[in-house]
Amino acid sequence: MGIDYNERVVRNPSNAVLNNYLGLTEASAAGDRVLSLPVLKRMIQVSDMQTIAYSKELPHLPWAVQASLGQEYIDNIRDVVRPQNSRHFLVS
Repeated sequence: MGIDYNERVVRNPSNAVLNNYLGLTEASAAGDRVLSLPVLKRMIQVSDMQTIAYSKELPHLPWAVQASLGQEYIDNIRDVVRPQNSRHFLVS
Protein backbone atom coordinates (compact mmCIF):
# COMPACT_ATOMS: atom_id res chain seq x y z
CA MET A 1 0.00 0.00 0.00
CA GLY A 2 1.34 3.44 -0.94
CA ILE A 3 1.54 6.62 1.05
CA ASP A 4 -1.77 8.51 1.19
CA TYR A 5 -0.22 11.92 1.72
CA ASN A 6 2.96 13.78 2.59
CA GLU A 7 3.06 16.21 5.48
CA ARG A 8 5.15 19.35 5.16
CA VAL A 9 5.76 21.73 8.05
CA VAL A 10 6.36 25.38 7.26
CA ARG A 11 7.45 28.22 9.51
CA ASN A 12 4.30 30.35 9.25
CA PRO A 13 0.81 30.48 7.68
CA SER A 14 1.99 32.76 4.85
CA ASN A 15 4.50 30.12 3.77
CA ALA A 16 1.76 27.46 3.89
CA VAL A 17 -0.30 29.51 1.44
CA LEU A 18 2.75 30.31 -0.71
CA ASN A 19 3.74 26.63 -0.95
CA ASN A 20 0.21 25.80 -2.02
CA TYR A 21 0.16 28.59 -4.62
CA LEU A 22 3.48 27.39 -6.08
CA GLY A 23 2.14 23.85 -6.37
CA LEU A 24 4.42 22.39 -3.70
CA THR A 25 1.37 21.19 -1.75
CA GLU A 26 -2.15 20.22 -2.75
CA ALA A 27 -3.70 21.92 0.27
CA SER A 28 -2.65 24.16 3.12
CA ALA A 29 -4.18 25.57 6.26
CA ALA A 30 -4.10 29.19 7.35
CA GLY A 31 -6.44 31.75 8.80
CA ASP A 32 -8.46 33.60 6.19
CA ARG A 33 -6.80 36.88 7.19
CA VAL A 34 -3.48 35.61 5.80
CA LEU A 35 -4.66 36.24 2.24
CA SER A 36 -5.09 39.92 3.04
CA LEU A 37 -1.47 40.40 4.18
CA PRO A 38 0.33 42.92 1.95
CA VAL A 39 3.48 40.80 1.78
CA LEU A 40 1.52 37.86 0.40
CA LYS A 41 -0.46 40.04 -2.00
CA ARG A 42 2.84 41.24 -3.49
CA MET A 43 4.03 37.66 -4.03
CA ILE A 44 0.95 35.89 -5.37
CA GLN A 45 -2.38 36.50 -7.04
CA VAL A 46 -4.53 35.86 -3.96
CA SER A 47 -7.70 35.78 -6.05
CA ASP A 48 -6.40 32.50 -7.53
CA MET A 49 -6.66 30.83 -4.12
CA GLN A 50 -9.83 28.96 -3.21
CA THR A 51 -11.12 28.19 0.27
CA ILE A 52 -12.28 24.59 0.52
CA ALA A 53 -13.34 24.51 4.17
CA TYR A 54 -13.82 26.69 7.23
CA SER A 55 -13.54 25.70 10.86
CA LYS A 56 -14.52 27.56 13.97
CA GLU A 57 -12.01 30.20 15.00
CA LEU A 58 -9.26 28.84 17.20
CA PRO A 59 -6.60 30.71 19.16
CA HIS A 60 -3.12 30.39 17.69
CA LEU A 61 -0.76 28.19 19.65
CA PRO A 62 2.99 28.72 19.37
CA TRP A 63 4.35 25.50 17.89
CA ALA A 64 7.99 26.38 17.33
CA VAL A 65 10.77 27.30 19.73
CA GLN A 66 14.47 27.94 19.33
CA ALA A 67 16.82 25.13 20.29
CA SER A 68 18.98 27.67 22.11
CA LEU A 69 16.31 27.95 24.83
CA GLY A 70 17.53 24.68 26.34
CA GLN A 71 15.80 21.32 26.51
CA GLU A 72 14.21 21.74 29.94
CA TYR A 73 12.64 25.06 28.98
CA ILE A 74 11.48 23.62 25.62
CA ASP A 75 9.92 20.65 27.39
CA ASN A 76 8.05 22.98 29.76
CA ILE A 77 6.68 25.04 26.86
CA ARG A 78 5.72 21.89 24.95
CA ASP A 79 3.88 20.45 27.94
CA VAL A 80 1.82 23.61 28.34
CA VAL A 81 0.86 24.35 24.72
CA ARG A 82 0.86 21.02 22.92
CA PRO A 83 -2.39 19.06 22.74
CA GLN A 84 -2.15 15.88 24.79
CA ASN A 85 -1.87 13.41 21.91
CA SER A 86 -0.03 15.58 19.39
CA ARG A 87 3.36 14.56 18.03
CA HIS A 88 3.88 17.89 16.26
CA PHE A 89 6.22 20.35 17.92
CA LEU A 90 9.04 21.95 15.97
CA VAL A 91 12.35 22.94 17.52
CA SER A 92 14.44 25.07 15.19
